[in-house]
Amino acid sequence: LYMQAKNIRKKLFGENHPDYAVSLNNLAYYYMDTEQYDSAELLFTQAGDIMKKTLGEDHPSYGAALNNLSDLYIRTGHYKKAEPGLLRSSKIITESIRNTFTVLSENEKNNYLENNTAVAETSNSFLFRYPQASKEIVINNFNLQLVLKSASLSDTKNMIASLLNSPDSNIRQQFSAWTASRNLLAKQYALPAVNRRKDLADIEKNTETMEKELNLASSDFRNQQTGLQVSAKELQKHLQADEVAIEFVRFRLVQTRGKDSVLYAAYILHKDTAAPDFIPLCEERELQNIFDSAGRTATGMVSKLYRGLD
Repeated sequence: LYMQAKNIRKKLFGENHPDYAVSLNNLAYYYMDTEQYDSAELLFTQAGDIMKKTLGEDHPSYGAALNNLSDLYIRTGHYKKAEPGLLRSSKIITESIRNTFTVLSENEKNNYLENNTAVAETSNSFLFRYPQASKEIVINNFNLQLVLKSASLSDTKNMIASLLNSPDSNIRQQFSAWTASRNLLAKQYALPAVNRRKDLADIEKNTETMEKELNLASSDFRNQQTGLQVSAKELQKHLQADEVAIEFVRFRLVQTRGKDSVLYAAYILHKDTAAPDFIPLCEERELQNIFDSAGRTATGMVSKLYRGLD
């Protein structure tokens, strides 16, 4: 069926089309799951090349294609080959969230996050399986975790209501103009690079100027934007010398065979370290066993979860 779908799309759209690349990707996943790794690598690579050529190297679909190929390399133990794709894909997804997230509805936000968590999961799996990973990829994935969490917690609805109902007519007008410009940019970014407007750079520059003006005029808008810009470097500025920031993550560990495990880990960021420490903690089923054996009382739960307490 995957082969039939690929052939139909090839006939309808040709080989240089994103939909044809999607069929290559689907077939590649079948090959990967059935351990036909050479065939999977070839198709994942072809799909990525098509996405890059037709949509552009900053498009989320190209980021997803890079992540898929990195997933294959992790499963087969080729960690050094996986790292460049993971770095690039996480940067693409992070920038995409910052560019488009504030103009999405709540349902669109949820769908967007569900469709873009795979990059974070693949990167966490990479760090779990390859402790020798570069500091750059640890920082990159930590920043992606922060942006994803900030996005999931951002209160876009109330921010929009606050600005549209502002007693200051200039703020209302500025926000309406900025929203229209952001929507236009979001639609342009979704197009293949060759089909985007020629004046896209001017629109981006104008939108950035409006954003700066809104940041000065509205604390609600400024807080929303600041949350999506959070990073390890920004966190370190606010840490005291004797403090650390701990970011817990839950992720599916990609594996070659058998059922994928769900793991917990933590990123620990110190004030002056070059990169966070990535610390694997436990499997979800191990944690569930503790919950199940602790009984129904709060005292029983605490004594099971925390050592050294009477």
